[in-house]
Amino acid sequence: MPTYRPARAEQYDELLQLLRDQTAGYLERTMGLMLITWREFTQLFRTAGQVYGIYQDEQLAGCC
Repeated sequence: MPTYRPARAEQYDELLQLLRDQTAGYLERTMGLMLITWREFTQLFRTAGQVYGIYQDEQLAGCC
């Protein structure tokens, strides 16, 4: 059963890479429609709201 824990700031780079890998072209198309760059997206990821890591058997599997 997956578990959810608040992400720590030192995990953000790993979570961003995981997010980018899992969403392939979808995220880039969405950012294009929003008129934001990857750099702007990563800034929002780090500063807006709360990020949670999703773990399966204590292994990081995703984020929300």
